[in-house]
Amino acid sequence: MPPQDWTKVISAAVVPAAIISACALLCLALYNRLASMVSRLRGFQRERLAEYEEYAEHVRCGERQSTLEHHQQLLNMLDVQTKRVYRRARIMRRSILCLLAAIASLTLCSLTTGVSLLVPGLNGGARVLAVGLFLGGMGLMFIGVVLAGVELWGSLEPVQLESQFVGRLTRELESELLKDEGAVPVNGHRRDTSERD
Repeated sequence: MPPQDWTKVISAAVVPAAIISACALLCLALYNRLASMVSRLRGFQRERLAEYEEYAEHVRCGERQSTLEHHQQLLNMLDVQTKRVYRRARIMRRSILCLLAAIASLTLCSLTTGVSLLVPGLNGGARVLAVGLFLGGMGLMFIGVVLAGVELWGSLEPVQLESQFVGRLTRELESELLKDEGAVPVNGHRRDTSERD
């Protein structure tokens, strides 16, 4: 084979190789994101177990109903957060699988392109196959990026849910505390309602 043909083979394989590199970088970032989600899910499970043990202890000790309700609310919130993060992790996994499939498709495209130039008898069919593999790889890459965007769009949901829950629980606890102590807040300070001015 003349040297100019080798140059054609290499130059024809460069475009898919550049896209493979981009897909690989995306995969690396998304793998790290998925690993942090899995770690957070494990943390949720540990929090749920610890909270359930504390809840069961309060039930055995006959704690008041409001304390039990707060533990139940926290367990429910952890359950909702677990489901939402798990749903996002599944979306991220699909995104990574699409990007890996794109890498496989583009790798085959590069190989097919090289074969079509090296073996003249396969030229027509191999080129059609290479174009199909290239378009398929680009489509898979697009789907993977869209899925990553969908996951990113919902990434603040657990934080918002937790913030709302903590705010609501704090208000409820403060309200109960004020009822129990017979005090009302005055400019950020408590004053006993039994005091006369």
